[in-house]
Amino acid sequence: MPLLGGVRPPIAALLVVLLAVAATTVVLLRDQERATVDSAVLTLQERIAEDGALSLRASLDESVTDLRRAARSFDTAGDRSDAQILDGLDAAYDKWRGKAVIDPARGTLLAASGETIPLDSTGDRRTVDGVIQPKLVRLGTGETRVLAFAPLAARRGAGPRLLVTSGTLSVPTAASGDSRATAVLGPDGAVLAANGPEPARKALLAAGGPLANAEDDGTGKAPAGSRAVVHGGERHATGHGAIAAADGERATPAQGLGLTVATAVRVDDSPVALSTQIFGLACAGLLIAVALLISLLLYLFLQRPLLRLYGESRRLAGGDLARAVTVPRFGEGARIGHALERLRLRLLGAPHDALPGPARRRVGAGFVLALCAVLVLLWSLPLLFLVQRGDRTVSVPRRLVADQQLRTDTVAARVRKALGEGYADLAAVAQTVGDLEPAAVGEALERMREESKRYRSLYVVRNGTVTARSGDLPQDAAIGAVPAGRGQAAGGEAAKGPGGGEEQGKAPGGGEQEGTAPGGGEQGGKAPSGGEHAGQDRAGRVVQVNTFGKEPVIAAYAAVPGQRDVTVVGEFGPQFLVTLVSRPGMGRVHLVDAGRRIIAADSREGFLAFDRLSGHGLDRLTQEVARAHRSRSRVVRGEPTVITAAAPLKGTGATRELDWQVVSTRPGTWTTLPEYVAQRRTMLAGLLGSAAAVACLGWLHIVVVRPLRSLAAHAENLADGDRRTVLFPQHHDEVGAVMRTMELIRQQIHEEPRTRIPTPHERN
Repeated sequence: MPLLGGVRPPIAALLVVLLAVAATTVVLLRDQERATVDSAVLTLQERIAEDGALSLRASLDESVTDLRRAARSFDTAGDRSDAQILDGLDAAYDKWRGKAVIDPARGTLLAASGETIPLDSTGDRRTVDGVIQPKLVRLGTGETRVLAFAPLAARRGAGPRLLVTSGTLSVPTAASGDSRATAVLGPDGAVLAANGPEPARKALLAAGGPLANAEDDGTGKAPAGSRAVVHGGERHATGHGAIAAADGERATPAQGLGLTVATAVRVDDSPVALSTQIFGLACAGLLIAVALLISLLLYLFLQRPLLRLYGESRRLAGGDLARAVTVPRFGEGARIGHALERLRLRLLGAPHDALPGPARRRVGAGFVLALCAVLVLLWSLPLLFLVQRGDRTVSVPRRLVADQQLRTDTVAARVRKALGEGYADLAAVAQTVGDLEPAAVGEALERMREESKRYRSLYVVRNGTVTARSGDLPQDAAIGAVPAGRGQAAGGEAAKGPGGGEEQGKAPGGGEQEGTAPGGGEQGGKAPSGGEHAGQDRAGRVVQVNTFGKEPVIAAYAAVPGQRDVTVVGEFGPQFLVTLVSRPGMGRVHLVDAGRRIIAADSREGFLAFDRLSGHGLDRLTQEVARAHRSRSRVVRGEPTVITAAAPLKGTGATRELDWQVVSTRPGTWTTLPEYVAQRRTMLAGLLGSAAAVACLGWLHIVVVRPLRSLAAHAENLADGDRRTVLFPQHHDEVGAVMRTMELIRQQIHEEPRTRIPTPHERN
């Protein structure tokens, strides 16, 4: 018989696999080494550093893009003096410390405003794909500046000019409490900017090489990592993330600076030492007992009866009819044994009427397999659903909760800042719209929409009529919200900084001071068509236009200086908001408006526009945040245990009417806390046991049980007198061997019996 055929290989494989699962269970549930800091806390520091690197990259790239766009706008607007160019730049943006126009050929200064720019640092410029890359400059005071460049068209009778700006390299992640430090490291590992307490800063330096030598691996993903550091008798968790292009994107100007964001925080929570080894040994011992019991059942009720039937059928086919057939007591084996006995009597010449009837059908081999499956499930199902549940025993570190709140604050700041930058771009275009021809206005809008990727529609509204457009058709509600009969000067409220007038504006490093939260309530989200805000001046604002519909409409309005009833409007695309709130490792993230209606969610979650938040006490949490005007976080116990956090946008400039909040919900099962690690490993052991049982018992059902049922049916039909059906073996195994011998018996029935049993009359 073949090695892999028949009843023996599946039974042996099931025993071996279950023993292997038992050994795997011991390995999975062994005691873990006591860590200095919980791995969940370490992983979160890496995520926080990556958030900072993303914010820093976006801010630096935006600074370069804004400067190039502004330079093109000034070139298109006509012949302007150098001083007028700098004044226009001041009116549109408040992000740069110093601005200058220089002669790149001679290196001479043509005009300047703000902080003095070191001209000797502007000569060595690096260009990639026609774009002058930003560079880092160390001032004599030890401070670091980021220089950005944009070419200007040559004026009549003069050579080309170069627009240069300098900005601070601010730390992108705000300090959390008194124990976190965040630093921006240069390519050589030197600290270029840092905040936070001195002990945490020293812990960053003590973290050593990984923070200073994070290099791009060529995959387009930012190299990152984390480690625990003990410094000064205190435990710190450190993480780092290098600036790199996002997945699927080209390398950006900021990536060429070779910067790394690193963070360190003191950890006061003691790591949990969870002991699971005794539980693992008990589970493994129980599984070994189950495996041995299953093997015994399959041997007694399946393998041994089948082998005996094979021997009996060979004896009958060989002509040994003197001894009665040994009939198994159970299932298909009993049916086949009774049929063989009837065939033996038929070969001895007994008349058909004198033969015993067929065996009564009882539960068969399928019941044995089902019983074996139940035994395995009784072991695996508790591991999958009942025992070692982390929600019942988990101790969530306070640091984990605080850092979830910090990341939620960071996302809120990212949303606020991105919307403010969107308004600042509109304000920059508004500075030049009045000097452009109608055709050139459309080209400028189209160019800005293609570069920024944040707008679905850009257009100019004059007296309620769209005169130039780029992108999708404007929303009627957004057009209706354009202010009527008002005009603003360039230096007025519509011309505040990139954060829409926030305290620090959009610094290249991404750092910004938190403003106080607005008390605007829901009024910014109501449709102007309702009449409540008819005639209200929306210029210089980012406005939520609707509170119901298929998708939220968010628009920014910038008045054209010196012209009444002319406004540049930009409608933000819904996917733009989704991109802003999507960050790995945060769980489910939602952006809600003043009425706590969902207007955006992370890309993995999806959302129904203007749906309400539900579950985990989120309504109560958002109400507390709205009253306190500051972020909050909490742990909601249950199954599962969830870490929730909410943070307001707290805008004071262009976003001052947006009483929005970012709400995050992170199930504890998504973390690497020891309790949940033990739960996942326990579930894995149960899953492996179930999979092994299904695979081997399924194999046994296919190659043994189903053919055995077919053999039993054919044997009973032959014993009942069906001599025409030829019996063909389908497999070369024990069942096939019995089928072949029964075919020989069928052929012998056509011949005369060798002996005939005498009747009672003949005996007399």
